[in-house]
Amino acid sequence: MSITDELVANAERYAESFQHGALALPPAKRLAVVACMDARLNVYGLLGLREGDAHVIRTRAASSRRASAAAWPSASGCWARARSS
Repeated sequence: MSITDELVANAERYAESFQHGALALPPAKRLAVVACMDARLNVYGLLGLREGDAHVIRTRAASSRRASAAAWPSASGCWARARSS
């Protein structure tokens, strides 16, 4: 089995057992996380987040400011609210 076949089979199994369809589309914690794209890093596990809690944007460490501005145009409003809380 090729890696592509394995990934497709995994996606099909995941879709069959997906139980988070009732979650609201905006993240529950009104949070966007810009994180390193290191494949060893489980951002949700590291921060104690669950599905639906936050948007996670993966980028090269050196380009985090540029990535957050480009990939998440409304992030400045989210960050401003988070800082004021």
